[in-house]
Amino acid sequence: YSTVGGPIDAMGTVDVQVGSLVKGPIRSGTDGSDGKVKLTSSDVRGDITVEGSDGVDVLNESNVDGDIETPGHVTVKGNSSAAGDIVSGTDGSGGKVKLVESGVGGGIRVEGTSDIDLTSSTVGGAVNSTEGNIYLDQSTAEGALTSISEQTITIQGSSTVEGSLTAVGNATLKRLSGSTVGGPVDAERCVNVEGGSSVAGGLTMGTHASAGNDCTTVDSSTVGGRITADGPAKLETYDSTIEGLFYPHPDSDFQCSNSTFDGKNCSEMEAP
Repeated sequence: YSTVGGPIDAMGTVDVQVGSLVKGPIRSGTDGSDGKVKLTSSDVRGDITVEGSDGVDVLNESNVDGDIETPGHVTVKGNSSAAGDIVSGTDGSGGKVKLVESGVGGGIRVEGTSDIDLTSSTVGGAVNSTEGNIYLDQSTAEGALTSISEQTITIQGSSTVEGSLTAVGNATLKRLSGSTVGGPVDAERCVNVEGGSSVAGGLTMGTHASAGNDCTTVDSSTVGGRITADGPAKLETYDSTIEGLFYPHPDSDFQCSNSTFDGKNCSEMEAP
């Protein structure tokens, strides 16, 4: 139960224990060595910056009033929170961001090769990954979600992305278990919209020339606009509602079962 009335500036580890308060920012790893910041049931009224590679742990009902930035990992769990943005992997080496039953007021950006993993958590801004996987389970991203990699986006467990979703660089998008995207989806490769999921806007797939015949599936779900194949991608729909039409690439393949496009059952539609 200690209080520090101003900032903390340290070469090594900063460990803020139960019931403690830091009334200023924390900076660790200032000499280029491995730095680490760990909060346990404590509060920091400022930013946390770790210049070393060991990262930041915000645990057990801890709160950070500012941003968190580090080349290493960031873990926020146990009903904890960060009011600002989280930026990880700032030296390109990779730094995983993991939230469990917690919240971030701003956005999340991972600049390295590691993943973003959200479980029963809320992010108030955009979620961006350059080379890692993105995983949402029973979580909400209030901004847009973007992946620029060849990795996988998984959104499941009644999760919500309130903004648009963009999967650039041959990323594979998987959407499962009644999840929701509040804007359009733009993917260079596969899009799997399954299990009672919904997309508020349209869906564009196969925008990358190397998409080949990768398959996009809409199964027991709803797409709120048209579906467009900019490349030779394959579309399969089952028991679904597409509020717009399908605009295929000349080399696209289309399979449809018990689904409607713009109010018309696919069995009644003419071939493109």
